[in-house]
Amino acid sequence: MPPCRCSLCEGAERATHTIAVHMRNEIKIRFVKMQKERQQEQQQEQQQQQQQAQQPTQPPAPEKPPVPPEHQPLVQGFEHTLKACLANNNPSYTKKLEDVSKRLDILTDKLRYHEVEVPVLQNLQGLCQYLSARDYQSALYYHQQLVSTSNPDQTAQYLNGLKVLINIAKALNC
Repeated sequence: MPPCRCSLCEGAERATHTIAVHMRNEIKIRFVKMQKERQQEQQQEQQQQQQQAQQPTQPPAPEKPPVPPEHQPLVQGFEHTLKACLANNNPSYTKKLEDVSKRLDILTDKLRYHEVEVPVLQNLQGLCQYLSARDYQSALYYHQQLVSTSNPDQTAQYLNGLKVLINIAKALNC
C-alpha cells in the first residue's frame, strides 16, 4: 500500500494505514474539537452567570396609588386634550406632545400625592374647563394666573407643558 497523503497525516511520518485507522483518527480529532467548544461554552455561561450575580437587582417599582376622585376630572380633561392633539398625527408637534405627556405625568403624580395647593388647584380646574371648551384665550389667562401667583418650585415642572398643550390645541383646534 502506498503511503498516505491525506491532510491528517501531513508532517507526520507517512505510514501506510487502512481507511478504518484514518477514519478513527479523524473522529478523535473531531471529538477533541467538540470537547473544547463545549468547555468554552460552559466557561462563557459561567462568566455570564457570575456577571449577572454581581449586578444588583432592582426591586420592582412600587405601584402608585390611584388619583383621588376629586382630581380625576382634571387629569382626564388634560389627557383628553392631549389625545385629541396626538390624533391629528402632526409630525411637527410629536416631540412637543411627548414632552407634554411627561409633564402631565408629573402633575398627575403631584395630584395623586396631594402635593398641589388649593389655590393652584382652583386655577388648574378653571384652565382645564376652558381648555375642554376650546376657549384657549381664557385657558391662557388661567395659565398666566398660575404663573404669577404660584410657587415656581412647585409648579415649574408641569406649567410649561400645560402652556404648550394649550398652544398646540389652539393651533390644531382640538
